Amino acid sequence: MKITILNGNPSPSTFDAYLSQVKTNLEANAHIVTQLELRTLPLRYCIGCWGCWVKTPAECVPRDA
Repeated sequence: MKITILNGNPSPSTFDAYLSQVKTNLEANAHIVTQLELRTLPLRYCIGCWGCWVKTPAECVPRDA
């Protein structure tokens, strides 16, 4: 099974170690695990331009991760 773990914690903490252990255990049971640390990705807030509806359907106009 493919599993994605999204870590949205804004700063490093003991929760990161917990998620690492969860990922290790899942992989040991033959699962394919992808873990994303959202704090490391260049993400932008919505600017309310409605371009994702009009200009580029289903795709945000400001380029980010």
